[in-house]
Amino acid sequence: MAIRMGMLAFVVLLFAGGLVRAADGVTDAKRRAAAELTKQGKNADAVALLHEVVKVEPDNYKDHLALARAYDKLNKSPEAVGEYHRVLELLPGNEDRAARLEADRRLKVLDAQGIKIQAAEEEFLKKLDALEREAISARDMRAVEQVFRLKAGIWGAKGRKDAIGFEVHATEAWQAAPITLERGQRYRIRAAGTWTVNGGLTCTADGVADRPSGGAGTYGSLLAKLDNGTEVYAVGTSGTITPTTTGKLQFISAMPTHAERLKNGGSLYVLIERE
Repeated sequence: MAIRMGMLAFVVLLFAGGLVRAADGVTDAKRRAAAELTKQGKNADAVALLHEVVKVEPDNYKDHLALARAYDKLNKSPEAVGEYHRVLELLPGNEDRAARLEADRRLKVLDAQGIKIQAAEEEFLKKLDALEREAISARDMRAVEQVFRLKAGIWGAKGRKDAIGFEVHATEAWQAAPITLERGQRYRIRAAGTWTVNGGLTCTADGVADRPSGGAGTYGSLLAKLDNGTEVYAVGTSGTITPTTTGKLQFISAMPTHAERLKNGGSLYVLIERE
């Protein structure tokens, strides 16, 4: 009996060892594929593979160095900085001096660039704020829309998850914006531009006041709600939402029927930002 149990344990160990070797082989194959993708300039694909590698072996500094290089080539400085720092954390003692020097050198360059870029972003946003005020004062909705699109572009470049720009079409039903609103957080929503409703009435996101909308908001105005909620918010050209639950934000034009909405035309550009 003891011999049989010993044999069984030996077989299990052999099987487990085979699984480990197979897993190691897959990980090594992904490393090689990522290196080849990097040589071909397909750095985004290389990043995706390297993320799979570091999930399996999170403490291999060489993998993080490869990931840092790929991010660097994609001009994703914050991600590259994080990976270079991880390389320095994982490098044992005085091993691989070349890798340490590379990480140190790139961190100095990227940190300096980051400071300059942040200062330029802040200055540009101040100028956009001034242009926005001028455009609103002149009631130039096209100019306001252009400013909104520029702001959204900066937010996207910075990788912000709590602030986005989104185009809402007048003819469509509820349209989901790529942002999740957190319960209890206050969000500011602003809409720029004009659209046509009911085949010819031109209005802003505030809609047309002398017609019934059949629900929340004025006729043709901008409405919002969470995908998992029932409360509808009349946001118009400017409004705030403090949701009682967490969910995806959706938009629609305020019309009594879908058939009537199909007569609409155009779109608005909407900024959503957590305050």
